[in-house]
Amino acid sequence: MSGWWITTDLYNGDIKTLRREHTYHVTAARPDLAKYLALPEGFRFNLSVAEEVWLDEKVLEPNT
Repeated sequence: MSGWWITTDLYNGDIKTLRREHTYHVTAARPDLAKYLALPEGFRFNLSVAEEVWLDEKVLEPNT
């Protein structure tokens, strides 16, 4: 799997409730997200209060 997990404040932490969505549908509904989807691997963003974008080096570490 590659790509983004996009959640809202309604996400309850249960990964079984997540669903796959084509980029076209995401950007059609939320065109403001398109620029964030172009970020390199390891970046996260949070738009709930203000625009926050950061590199989370922890997600770049290989799983051991």
